[in-house]
Parts: sequence; structure tokens; C-alpha cells
Amino acid sequence: MNILNAENKGTDKIVNIKLTDIYPDPENRRVGGFDEIKLKELSASIKSIGVMQPIIVRKKHSGRYDLVAGERRWRASKIANRGTIPAVVKDLTDEDVLHFQVIENLQREDIHPLDECHGFFRLMTGSIPYTPRDIANEIGKSESYITQRLKLKNLIPEAETAFEENKILLGHAILIARLEAEGQKKAFNFLSRDKYVYLPSISSFRAWIDQNIYLDLTNAAFPKKDDNLIKEADSCIMCRKRTDWDPALFPEINERAFCLDAKCFNKKLEQHLENQKEIERPFITDGYGFGETPAGTYMPWDVTRWKPEWDEPENEEEVPDKLTFEECLIVSGPERGKIVLAKIKVDEETKEDPEEIARHKAEKREDDISRMKHEIFNNKLFEETLGKFTNPAVHITSHEGLILNIEALIGNYQVLDNIPRTLDANGWAKIENPDDIISDLKSMSEYKLMVLLQEIIIENLIPSYWDKDNSKLKDIAAEKGVDIESLQHESRLEAEVKYEEKHTV
Repeated sequence: MNILNAENKGTDKIVNIKLTDIYPDPENRRVGGFDEIKLKELSASIKSIGVMQPIIVRKKHSGRYDLVAGERRWRASKIANRGTIPAVVKDLTDEDVLHFQVIENLQREDIHPLDECHGFFRLMTGSIPYTPRDIANEIGKSESYITQRLKLKNLIPEAETAFEENKILLGHAILIARLEAEGQKKAFNFLSRDKYVYLPSISSFRAWIDQNIYLDLTNAAFPKKDDNLIKEADSCIMCRKRTDWDPALFPEINERAFCLDAKCFNKKLEQHLENQKEIERPFITDGYGFGETPAGTYMPWDVTRWKPEWDEPENEEEVPDKLTFEECLIVSGPERGKIVLAKIKVDEETKEDPEEIARHKAEKREDDISRMKHEIFNNKLFEETLGKFTNPAVHITSHEGLILNIEALIGNYQVLDNIPRTLDANGWAKIENPDDIISDLKSMSEYKLMVLLQEIIIENLIPSYWDKDNSKLKDIAAEKGVDIESLQHESRLEAEVKYEEKHTV
């Protein structure tokens, strides 16, 4: 197939046609539009010396003409108040017209990538369908170029609008378009968190996507060939939602495969984990205490993992006996679902010392209770302190000013991560885009906005477990007369009860 060689069944005789008898194709140049300044410059030139290159049209049975190529000259002639324009009338099929338009668009310097995408898509869905390779061969571009332009049609509406308005660059748009819908929303929210004022570079945005959205399918714990792992999906081998399915779309990813469907990936991982839990093995974690872990799970400091390099040691005398290691299931942390060889150090060191076993259990119990107490105490301290702030002085700022203050806080992703109670209480827990929260704020009164602002500030001061001794919230609570010691005592008692309930079989 040759786009450039559309069959011409007429002649190339130039005739003057009334501008009002010519109709442009509304499907052509939908996004990029026309540069008004350059259009006026061309209009001035036409007024002075006329149209130097004729446009191309085809005649319809109604006596009207379809504009095939030269819409910019036609528009400039209208601005110049010309009555007619020189044109070449060709006898063309719809397919021929489409080819002419695509080629003309590609020869423009200011063509918008979304217009390219639309033109390529029209070629692929025409009466003589083209493949990306066909188009690439005809126009002298790489197949990767065509594939990535076509993928722009996959953009979620908010990202497409931002791209049309030049708020994000082509590189950002392509990186977003390659993702599934949920991944696109997450990536676009990250990109627009500063209202497009401080766009990250393409390379840093790609690195963020690598770390936060791509899921490593090559090293996934669950079996990729399993057709029956979950009912909703077949095996990963033939799934199109992986980066190595279309190398032309992901030219920078060569050896590894990444999954683009986080929902399916995580569901398979959790089902695989549940299946593996049915087999009797020790549970270990590589999460260092973060996240939920089943009772009896050994922490990283409780185990010694077998190292691959021990299979080929430099000094065999220093290598432990592999037979003393056993299969263990990682139930939480980045490697959850994997089965590894490990040795439980606690069992090895204390199996013949009842006092040591008791000491270890007591230390673990105290550590668990301490964590529970920290969480319970923070909840109590937050509520007590917040209750001390009454009758906020809303007169000190305007309704718009309060919204701007709250918007500045929740626009900071670190702050947003630190206020789960506030988000949950207002029904915002599952909202990823802060803009959706801002729309709710506009309907609130100044009084409610001031209370909300106080709540966000106070909750953001709650310290993490690792930074529990550096609590600004305690200082504020003490100034407001909160009985901190009583709250700590109550929290300790509640934590002990909660621990016993959790560990009672």
C-alpha cells in the first residue's frame, strides 16, 4: 500500500472555485488548530500576491467541493476577502482523500501529536486498513513512533485535555497513555499535584512510574503460567497488559516484563499467598514491622536467609550447612509470596533454654503492646487536643483564603498521607486526586472550614512510631491542659486487652 500514490482519475488542470463552494473535512486537524498569527501573515501575503500554490479538492454530485489539501490557504483567503481560490480538482475515493490529508498533516511543522494519532487511527480503520508497520514504511517513521502516537488515543479524558491545552508535554502524555486506566489516574494525579506549574522532567517522571506503577512480572512470586489462579483472569503469559507484549511501545524496556494491571497483579499475588499459607512452613517478613503480619511471623532479625553466593563460596569453612535451612514463606513486605530458604535464629539459639524462650516472648509481647499503645494514645491525644480548640476565629480570613490554606496542605502528598482520620471522616479516604476534595470544600461554611483546617494541622503533627519521642502534638496538648499521663495509662491498659484478645486462640 502506498499512501502517496492515490489514484488520480481526473486531470491536474487548475481552476478558480468560489470559496463558499468548498467545505473542509471536520475530522481533519481536530486538536492543533491553526496559528492565528501565521494565518494572518499568510492572509496579508495572499492580498498582495495571491495564492501561489493551488489547493486540492474533489467535486461532489451536489456541485460542492470537498477540501482535500490546503485548508490553511483556504482559510487565509477567506480572511483576505477573496472570492475564489485556485484549485486542482481530482476524482478521488474516500480512501484517497484520507491519504492526502494524512500526508499533508505530517508535512506541517506545527502538527499536534493528537492530530497525528487521529490520522493514523483513521488509516487503520479505513476501507483498506493499515498496520503500524505499513504506515511507518510509507511515511519514513519508525514503527515505535507510530505505535506511541496511536497509544495517545488511550489517554484518560483529564490527561488528554491537559495535553491539548499544552499543560503537559508529549513525553509525559506518552508515558501516561501506555498505562491502564487506574495507573493513568495515579500518574496524572502525581503529574498535576502542583497544578502543572512545576512539571517533572520526562526522565524523572519515567523513574517515578517505574517505582510506583510498574509491577515486576519477571520476579513475581505467583506462577505466571497458571490459568486458574483467579477466576477473573487467565495466565499472564498471553496477557496484553504487560510491557513486553508490544516492544515498539516500550522500547526502553528490554529484558524484564512489567505488569500494567495492578488490580489483577495484586489479586493473583494475594491468592497465591493464601494458597501457600495452607502448606505448613514458618512465616517470615522482610517488612521490618510495617504492615499487617499473621501471628507467629518471624521478623528479619529473627532469621538468617540463605544467600545465593554461598553456593560458590571462597572459603567453604565459613559457609553454614544448607541442610540446616528450611523453606519459609514471606507473608509481608516487598517480597511477600516468595518461598525462601532460611534458618530461624531464635529457635536455634533458645531451643534448649526455657528462660531464654520466655524472655524472647516477653520482649516480643512488650514490643507489640508498645506499638498498639502508641496508636491508641495518638487517637486519644488527637481527639482531646482537637476538642480544646473551640469557636475558631473565622473572621481572620475569607472563605476563599481558608480554602487556599487547606488546598496548600492537602496538595502536599506527605501531609495527605498523614491525615487518614480526617480523610476517612469526610469520605475522602479513597480519593486520589486532591482536586476532588477542593470541590467539596467550596460548599462548606467558613466555620466548618476553620475547624477542618485545625483538624488537618493537628493530625499532621501525630508522630510516627519511630519518632514517638519528638511529639509537637504533646506540647500543644499540654498547653491546652490535656492530662497526658492519664491518657497514656488508659492507652496502655487498652493495648494490653487488645493484645490478649488478638493472641487468644
